Amino acid sequence: MVLGLNKPDEIRIDSLDAYRVDNNFYYHVQYSYVSSLENEWVDLDMVYFGYRHIDNSFSLKWKSWGDMEDAHQAYLAALEKGEHRSFSQEEIQEYVDAYYSSRNE
Repeated sequence: MVLGLNKPDEIRIDSLDAYRVDNNFYYHVQYSYVSSLENEWVDLDMVYFGYRHIDNSFSLKWKSWGDMEDAHQAYLAALEKGEHRSFSQEEIQEYVDAYYSSRNE
């Protein structure tokens, strides 16, 4: 979801942390990409989440959570009580390389 249709030189993942509570997964990703609308780098601070698989997301930069308040509270609980894994820059790069390699096949 993060890499999407971006080219490798148009995206940079700065950090990736995963949290799990039961079968609920939360991936906190801080990254930058080149916006096709503005043709400049944009910074994002996102949480991708779902039950057994990722199916939704929200930005930690939002000022109001609206209908995502429950998801935001569940993420905060996962930070406190969930299993946590941080990914190193080397691990992140391995995943990025594998993604782009699979797209070229």
